[in-house]
Amino acid sequence: IGEIGPVAETDGERWWRTIEINLKGTYLVTRHLLPLLKKGRQARILNLAGGGAFTPFPNYSAYACSKTALVRLTECLAEELAASDIRVNALAPGPVPTEMHKATLAAGEKRAGRLQYQRTVAVLQNTGSSMDNVVRCVRTLLSPQLDELTGKTISANFDPWQTKVFLDCLPDIARSDLYTLRRMNLVNLPEGWLRETLSRSWGEGMPDE
Repeated sequence: IGEIGPVAETDGERWWRTIEINLKGTYLVTRHLLPLLKKGRQARILNLAGGGAFTPFPNYSAYACSKTALVRLTECLAEELAASDIRVNALAPGPVPTEMHKATLAAGEKRAGRLQYQRTVAVLQNTGSSMDNVVRCVRTLLSPQLDELTGKTISANFDPWQTKVFLDCLPDIARSDLYTLRRMNLVNLPEGWLRETLSRSWGEGMPDE
């Protein structure tokens, strides 16, 4: 998890070290193992994301930024390695009870934030996600039945990866932006006042200066 606390109160070196461990560490391992992976059959890369990769994670900015960057690295690698038949995906395991969470307890409620501190206490009391569920998700993502899937981040908790419907929809999922890191555009907004107003303004063009 690395440096915890409001940005204004963080240590710059420890903040950056968090990025180096989570992002650069993954990059280096991947870079040096690629020659071996390219010689294999059904080679797979599965990165661990989550932790604010898709939503703000206040007081954990270093961790959240590193995981967001890791998702983008996953997506870049998926396109770069498609010709080598190497599938690259990421997994968001959810809050599972591991030693990593003790960093939040050590940081204390004031630096971590009351809500996250209480959530962490609950997770470490085994009221969080099941590690067995994460293991099943990993095995599924590495299995031949998901050969079409690459460049995606799958949540072990929230996505229907265990269902037949997910498998039936796999070709469409693979072609879509579902389970990816993308900017929300006007066309993605539901029908309503905001979409209609901004679309009309865009169609009319910018006013003359």
